[in-house]
Amino acid sequence: MIFTVAASKRFFKCSKADEKVMKKLGYLVIAAGLAALLAGCGPKPGPAPEAPPDAGAPTVEERLKVAGAYMNEGRVGDAARLYESVLEENSGSFEANLNLGLALMTMEDGRHKNERDYTEARDHFQAAKAINGGDARPYLYLGTLDFREESYKQAMDNLEVAASLDPANESAHEMLGISLLEYGSAERGKTELLRTLEINPGNANANLEIGKIYDSEGRYEAAREHLERALEANPNLDMAGYVLERVYYNLGEYAMSEETCKKFLEHYPKDVQSLETLGNIYRSQDRTGEMIKVYEVLTEISPKNTTYWSPLVQHYMDVEDYKKAGKVLEAALKENPYYAYGNIRYGQVLLYNGDENFDSGDRMKALQQYGQAKLYFEKAKVDDRYVDTAFQLIDQANLRIDKASSR
Repeated sequence: MIFTVAASKRFFKCSKADEKVMKKLGYLVIAAGLAALLAGCGPKPGPAPEAPPDAGAPTVEERLKVAGAYMNEGRVGDAARLYESVLEENSGSFEANLNLGLALMTMEDGRHKNERDYTEARDHFQAAKAINGGDARPYLYLGTLDFREESYKQAMDNLEVAASLDPANESAHEMLGISLLEYGSAERGKTELLRTLEINPGNANANLEIGKIYDSEGRYEAAREHLERALEANPNLDMAGYVLERVYYNLGEYAMSEETCKKFLEHYPKDVQSLETLGNIYRSQDRTGEMIKVYEVLTEISPKNTTYWSPLVQHYMDVEDYKKAGKVLEAALKENPYYAYGNIRYGQVLLYNGDENFDSGDRMKALQQYGQAKLYFEKAKVDDRYVDTAFQLIDQANLRIDKASSR
């Protein structure tokens, strides 16, 4: 039961900040998924039996049984040594090769990501496959390793065999579905994930992936159903909440969206999507103070993104707080001098300031500000959306300049 960073990117446009969040989420879910995979496919639970006194050297069968119990107790190193001892006597043991590979894979999982080497584990899975090609497990574990290495074509080949040999194997269908999505086979991937949910309707990652697919298709009610089911199965599956906050918003359920955003931001306070969604909710509900705080954070995170400055500028201009509007615009235009809306608005602030000075008798300062306003309106003409407005405002600035000059 595995989810990757690459899968998250498939349905979102991510900023750099988003990508960092995605990576963190991906690693957490991979670890949880592997634990579930090993619990479901490893040796069956049971206490490690004690050898009777004076019983002599334990048989191969006894060592395999004890090793299996060690695996379930978390004594993976002890289990690996027993499997190795079996293979020293019988290199053709399917169970020893398969489970030694599983033990080695588990031990490598405990290392730092950059230090892991699954080569030996892969060799034992390959040996098990050669001994008994009719068992699904070697293909499943090989497919798991391929998946982790993002070798999706090879993963698909192994997982397709695993799923055909064991049609009820939930993990095989789940990873196969995600591999197909990663490889670009969206419909086949969707089919495999739906098959996973036929086997287990509560599979968290399959519900997550299907929810993301339905979200991308605009099927928000269906997306909601699967994403909520994913969270019910795994309340720590942050990615499900991450998608769900936008689904709620698109369904017009702003209270649910706000709650979900805030939960996500508790762990990832600089996540852009969650902040954007909150900002949109606050704007739509005229919650001005909360809206301003959100967009101030967004401008700090991504100062060159002009869409985050615009709500602040618009608010201060609407309430005629030209001093605050001017400060915001100066900061925005320092980051992006060709921010067309910002140039229009800053020119208007300069016109207002010029009028104030003109009325107070300071014609020279007024003329200076009218002239500066014209320069900002000229800059705005680089954006076709503001060309007509810029020309109209330039005319207004010229009228003021004529008036101030003739007096």
